[in-house]
Amino acid sequence: MPFPHQSLDANFDHDDEANNEITLHYLLGANRIYEVALLDKNCQDDITGISVQTMPIPSMYSHDQDQLDVYIDLDKSSIVGSSIWDPVASKIEFCTRVQLISAGKVITHE
Repeated sequence: MPFPHQSLDANFDHDDEANNEITLHYLLGANRIYEVALLDKNCQDDITGISVQTMPIPSMYSHDQDQLDVYIDLDKSSIVGSSIWDPVASKIEFCTRVQLISAGKVITHE
């Protein structure tokens, strides 16, 4: 049995006109129920000071795995001063939590 889920990679589109600036890719066991949460870098608190939209889209990867692409759209004009901005390192930091659900309970998360 393949591992229930694993992260593949991430893409970043820094174009000023881009929507969905960040795309994260995960492999899940086929037909799994999942939840995706975008959180502050401590992986517990909500992100503040910026509008962030996530859109998870699953697709078939193989006969026993699905690929989950998580598209993240940020309000680029609000990054500086938001909770995802690290002013010392001049970079954004956040946590994406993908949880697999079975019988209404979390069975694993990353």
